[in-house]
Amino acid sequence: MDVVMYEADMGDPDDEGGPAFISVLPHAGGTALLASSTRYFFVWDVVSRENVYFEELTLDYLSDECPCPLVLSDEGHFWASRGRFEFALWSLKTFKPVRTFERHRDYVNAVQPLPGGLVLSASGDCTLRLWDVQTAECLQEVSAGSPRRIALCPSGRRVAIAGASGIELFDLPSLSPIAHHRLQYQDTPLNTVGSRRSRREAADTVVFRSHGTELLCAGHDGIVRSMEPETGRVHKQWVAHGDSVNDLVLLRDGSGFVTGGEDGDVRFWRFDREECAGSLTLGGQVNGLALGPSGQIFAACQDGIVYGITPPALETP
Repeated sequence: MDVVMYEADMGDPDDEGGPAFISVLPHAGGTALLASSTRYFFVWDVVSRENVYFEELTLDYLSDECPCPLVLSDEGHFWASRGRFEFALWSLKTFKPVRTFERHRDYVNAVQPLPGGLVLSASGDCTLRLWDVQTAECLQEVSAGSPRRIALCPSGRRVAIAGASGIELFDLPSLSPIAHHRLQYQDTPLNTVGSRRSRREAADTVVFRSHGTELLCAGHDGIVRSMEPETGRVHKQWVAHGDSVNDLVLLRDGSGFVTGGEDGDVRFWRFDREECAGSLTLGGQVNGLALGPSGQIFAACQDGIVYGITPPALETP
């Protein structure tokens, strides 16, 4: 596997966790790689690897305790948290907030733009909130089990939430609950702590595939599960890591997926095989993954570096 490095010289012993959230966005006629840590914000040009923007964040922009999710809105804006209990629509030109959304009572863990000029936020206050993008008005609030990640169904009619109580499925735009599935943790050859976790049902990450008829989700036991959204029936599972699966992204060609673990590994998987198709050990736990425009995988790592990885060929041997 070919690997290039985007270095984030934070120079601050209080920010030892490294970049936490990353996103690959169109910017200034090219492609930009954005990364945020708990106290810093970085932008690189993907091709030249030049650090084109850097800022030490304050509470005016980002909590010093909670890194922001980075989500593309359109070619000129992206979504990220701002302050302790707020999030904002940010400009890709100035890297300043354009519009701020305020009403949560705890950190904003995830933001997902929706069709029809709406945006959905998930917070540690155990709520989901639906907002009007233009007015920043909160239109609706529903309870959820300490939500961490949001996955939008390709149809735009449902969202899946990964959180402390497992996987929750909601209708859009009503936010009516459809289903709730609690993960059943297991001990594996890589992980013998799954069944002894105090919270043995939590999900750390979730994505839709197959036009929304399948969910991929993972939790602290290192297992990736292929699940029916409505019933929670598990069709297949992959023993992916020796600890939590911190993030998961689908490969662009649809042949498989990539996982990043707390054990410091990035691993590649095919949907038709249970064995790992390739792996790479990085310099610390993998905090987040992003898919690049040419199929590259970007991994934000605890060692303060974002790694650009060309996936291995996943052909069937």
